[in-house]
Amino acid sequence: GSFFEDTLGIYVSALYSKDIFTKSENLTYIDPTASNITIANPDGSLTTRNARTFNGFSTWEGNGKEEKKSVSSGLQWKPNSNFEINTEVLYNNFTTARDDQTSYIDFSTVTNRLNRPTTIVQSNSIVLIGPEGNQSIGAIDTAGVTSTDPATNLRNGVFNYASYFGLRNKLELLNIGFNGKYKSDDGNLIAVLDYSRTNQNSFYRWVSPYVINNGTEARADARGRQSITFDSANAATLLDTSTYTSFGGFDETFEKQTKADRDAIRVDVDVKLLDEVRLKFGTFYQQTNANFVSVNTLLAPTDLTGYFSGSTPLPLFNVPAPRVDFAAFCQANAAFCAQTNQGRGSFQTFPTTSAGQPDDALGFDAGRSYKIFETNTAFYGQADVKTELFGIGFSGNIGARIVRTTFEGTGIPGVRIRNRFGNDPILNTGVPDNAVTGNNRFWRLLPSVNLTFMPTNNINVRFSASRTMSQADYTALAPIGGATIYRDNSVNLFNEFSGGNPLLRPSTAWNYDATFEYYTSYGGAFIASFFYKDVTDLTTTDTLEGVSIAGLPGLFISQTTVNLGKGNTYGFELSTNQPLTFLPSPFDGLGFTANYTNIKSKVTRGNQTTRFPGFSNYSVNVSAYYQKYGWQARISYLYRPEVFLSAGRSTSSTGVETFFETVRPPRASLDASLIKRLFGN
Repeated sequence: GSFFEDTLGIYVSALYSKDIFTKSENLTYIDPTASNITIANPDGSLTTRNARTFNGFSTWEGNGKEEKKSVSSGLQWKPNSNFEINTEVLYNNFTTARDDQTSYIDFSTVTNRLNRPTTIVQSNSIVLIGPEGNQSIGAIDTAGVTSTDPATNLRNGVFNYASYFGLRNKLELLNIGFNGKYKSDDGNLIAVLDYSRTNQNSFYRWVSPYVINNGTEARADARGRQSITFDSANAATLLDTSTYTSFGGFDETFEKQTKADRDAIRVDVDVKLLDEVRLKFGTFYQQTNANFVSVNTLLAPTDLTGYFSGSTPLPLFNVPAPRVDFAAFCQANAAFCAQTNQGRGSFQTFPTTSAGQPDDALGFDAGRSYKIFETNTAFYGQADVKTELFGIGFSGNIGARIVRTTFEGTGIPGVRIRNRFGNDPILNTGVPDNAVTGNNRFWRLLPSVNLTFMPTNNINVRFSASRTMSQADYTALAPIGGATIYRDNSVNLFNEFSGGNPLLRPSTAWNYDATFEYYTSYGGAFIASFFYKDVTDLTTTDTLEGVSIAGLPGLFISQTTVNLGKGNTYGFELSTNQPLTFLPSPFDGLGFTANYTNIKSKVTRGNQTTRFPGFSNYSVNVSAYYQKYGWQARISYLYRPEVFLSAGRSTSSTGVETFFETVRPPRASLDASLIKRLFGN
């Protein structure tokens, strides 16, 4: 509504949505360095091929519901044509209730973590090809020892679990904004002041019964087909759930709370210097305070009888994994499922030692709890130009931004004593260490230029170059450190340590783009783009075996995030939108779009060469649509081949490096929508 002679306006809006879903995903873990693969042929001979091998895989299924509630209100006061003030309040509430079933096979986890004598070398992968062309996966633990017997040479699958997550997630966001704007009568001066404050409160919880089976074997039968059994006489098949307690299982309640406040202020000034040139400059400041607190409780293995209601097929293998019945679990363990730390203890006040707060209902998890204070300050200047050069339309801008970031993180090193095998409880106890603080600060200069040439009224040629910056997430930056010490270490496992790195540098990239656009008289478009990106200070997970940590017993596998790498990516994109308006009615509402993207990338991390995460080598997207008489109909097809997700490096106690990758299998999707406008034009 508008008031006071249309100088004051107010609006209020609300939104509610609910989404019920079922999803599934398979991931495959690949060892890219095992290029010389020994293959046992059906006749007993050996051959070597250049190939990659599987380190493991997982399958995931989830179903649940998501709800969103949103309310916003705003006010605008505009006493004259030169001045206006805007205020806005926005509240969002997101809740998720989800039940997930996960099964996982890792062909290197325990094998690579054994504290082996120096006479044993790092595991090498082997692929067994059966008479039917089926593939099994194995390992050679000892240098030069290779068996061609399909029934005995594949002792490798060393860790398997089936787990069920009862997950509940809630996120609340409150944003308050203020904007003041001044514009001169002639438009030669525009000044804008923005201020915003954001409060975030999120809560994440799962209750999870785990089933763990150690010593799993991957074998091939006499015909070369794949199968899985246990490396124990107590469990003959994967579905023999009565034997699971002899291998270890535990139940966990885990909760995580995030409380964050963010204040931001921005000043922008826009000045007209000439008819063709405008100068823009300004400054920006933002500060963030946030607490990230995790708590959990882990119990002794429960009698798992009756918890299994079915099975989930495992990719690549001819056996299913058990499906845990979460409702049955909570019915038998009502008190365990109901316990919570909400509104108390470490969720209210960040502790000063790894012991947490006295009134914590769940154990404080020091290795995953931290708080941060971050500031970002920026100054920028930019010149905008719009004119003609030699009779050709031209527009563009050139500018630079100077950024200063400071970071201070506080964490508490924690020690957790637990049992790797057996039925004893897992203990969240250890040395109550005091909080430690890590700091980092840096400046970066980020220039940019964007140019557009318009040789005709339906052709645009664009060029751009810029330097951008990307900082690691808070989990990687926080000075947290969590050590896990195994009491029951009969197989001589390394203990484990993981920690953050406040000294991480931000990744920076030089980006170059060129685009050609052609627009038809009937509203269609043909677009071709070419791009190149050069990145430095990439981050990766660095894993070291056989590390000693002062004050703690035994040797450790240590994991942290480091700057280790540089890379580049390049490619092209072709797209078109073709509304067939030249067809006779009613077919003039038809149209189609198409897009093809081709990407090549190379990342060098130390001695490892890999790819940029999150990308496929190419993707194809095609849509057909109809828009007329108030109807909007669309059908779309998208295909993406294998997607590279992540890479890491592991260094053994003998100095042997192993590199690993995680990839997502190819995906294809088909979507359709139909909308009818009931009111209005």
